[in-house]
Amino acid sequence: MKKKIFIVSKIYDTERMTDEDIRIAVQADIDKLIKREGVVEFEIIRQAKEIDLVFHRGLEYAEADLRHGLMADADGYLACGIGLDGFRLPKMWGEVPFGCSYFFEQAVFKESYRESAVELGASLIKDLELEVGKEALVLKLKWG
Repeated sequence: MKKKIFIVSKIYDTERMTDEDIRIAVQADIDKLIKREGVVEFEIIRQAKEIDLVFHRGLEYAEADLRHGLMADADGYLACGIGLDGFRLPKMWGEVPFGCSYFFEQAVFKESYRESAVELGASLIKDLELEVGKEALVLKLKWG
């Protein structure tokens, strides 16, 4: 499956880059974004009609937040690369002023991610599933 995918502020063409090349480039951007190496480990898993983007990181989530379909702004910023070399999403979800951390609905993130990815040049995805947990954030991009 050859697709253009949006990860951490950039579009990657799976026809021109191997998964390992993408993983290395994204990992370098993550380390630059958070200004520390090894805090978040990125993994890309390609399947028949799905590409999983896995961000292994420890993040404190209350069980109630996970049950209510919420996610932390930090996860959204990480997956999209917001702030990396001044990057902003074209279709940004709402933000709380004054730099406060916050939680928001996963559905809002998914809509913002999908619309921004297409505007930036990524392939249109049929479905986006999120798995938000304490150990990892997984974006499952699905086609067909």
